[in-house]
Amino acid sequence: MVGFALVTPLLCLSCVALLHLTFVAHARAVLVSAASEGARVGARAGSTPALGERRALDLAVGMVSPGVLRSVTARRSSESGIPVVVVRIEAAVPLVAGGPETAFVVE
Repeated sequence: MVGFALVTPLLCLSCVALLHLTFVAHARAVLVSAASEGARVGARAGSTPALGERRALDLAVGMVSPGVLRSVTARRSSESGIPVVVVRIEAAVPLVAGGPETAFVVE
């Protein structure tokens, strides 16, 4: 019985940590996809970075909670002399059991 009482809290904590890691991985994957699609839209001929920013925001809001998003920005840049559009999404996933947030940035 004592072993059960000692192991159960650790097992519960491990399950909550795994659940949180899963939420963060899902949110990051969705936001990377949204940023990529926004960059594609913004880089099309006749398009603007603002259109790419709007597309990324629309996709992100549709897939993660609006409270997760902090900011979405798009800008023109150059990689090895090639013009590109960079979409940056800042987000923060709250801890499952309450507490500090896990913040991250995708571009």
